[in-house]
Amino acid sequence: MAAGKYNFTLEQGTTFNREITVQESGSAMNLTGYTPRMQMRSTHDSSTIALTFTATVSNASQGKISLTATDTVTSAVEEGIYVYDLEIESSGGTVTRLMEGNVTIEVRALNAEGVQSLMVATTVTGTWNGEAENEEFGIQEVIMAGLAIALLVLALIILLGGDGDDYESKNATYVPPSLEEPDVIDAIIEPDEGGEVDG
Repeated sequence: MAAGKYNFTLEQGTTFNREITVQESGSAMNLTGYTPRMQMRSTHDSSTIALTFTATVSNASQGKISLTATDTVTSAVEEGIYVYDLEIESSGGTVTRLMEGNVTIEVRALNAEGVQSLMVATTVTGTWNGEAENEEFGIQEVIMAGLAIALLVLALIILLGGDGDDYESKNATYVPPSLEEPDVIDAIIEPDEGGEVDG
């Protein structure tokens, strides 16, 4: 059976308590004679155990395993991302890995009464081998790329040519004034009534 992938968050200094059901071919696996164990390490190939969970078969016929860790035990674990695996060993010595994944240890501040209150770390989820998960190129990335291209084009227009009016005036064709004699128009000036015309 292939190991399941499951990531979870554990607050430092709190009690951890989970119960899982092991299934085989769609039905609860009978865990009679099996011994579970679950450990957490900084990396999957590290020989140093950061935390050992208490793992017991709570109901063998229903395939249930109880996983616990006291607040004292979890308070000794430093903030960070760890890897874990949950295995069962049969009475004949066969070891089967049931689950594996990441555990994010969060730290919470203590108030005046010594009780944890505000969270001062955020959950970071990774993959089993500690590498970042592949991110898909979504609509938000497309919009941001489009805006970046539009700003670049606008900057180029401003740097290279200014606005449209300036561009046309810089490239206008100069037409010199005509040197032809203007047409002479004869005009008769008549005086106002009672007035005289000089000359």
